[in-house]
Amino acid sequence: MLIQIMPLLLTKDQFPKILTAIEKNREILRKELQYEDDELAKLEPLLDDAMKGAYEKGAYPPRKMSDTVADKTAKLSLQRRIIVAMMIHNMSDVLDTTLNVGQKKAIIGSFDPKFIDPSAKPDSMSDDRKTSFFIERVFLDPITYEILKKLDK
Repeated sequence: MLIQIMPLLLTKDQFPKILTAIEKNREILRKELQYEDDELAKLEPLLDDAMKGAYEKGAYPPRKMSDTVADKTAKLSLQRRIIVAMMIHNMSDVLDTTLNVGQKKAIIGSFDPKFIDPSAKPDSMSDDRKTSFFIERVFLDPITYEILKKLDK
């Protein structure tokens, strides 16, 4: 992450704004993960019964159970994607008002489309998409928060 962050040449007055935005996003994610844990815990008795039946009676897990699990995990996955998109948007707003033109160009210039698609061409992706990818992979990574706190000292 240092390799991604250092070229931005962040200034002392930028760190608090960025760290605050990351903290807010971390809280959003923490709440989402707690919600997901709670929802998955509700499935546990159903799964325990199915596993017990399989081990003790050789019973194949009921189709309804696998459909319920698949439906719940699909919904949670979609919700997580929405939450991450919201976090990227929140972070983008902060960076847009905090970073200077050179720092924004450094973010866009650091993008390697092969991270998403090995056959992708850099020219085929918008600067907004490149920035969003950087935000998701760098600024929203838990390690980045710790690095920025150390760099701020």
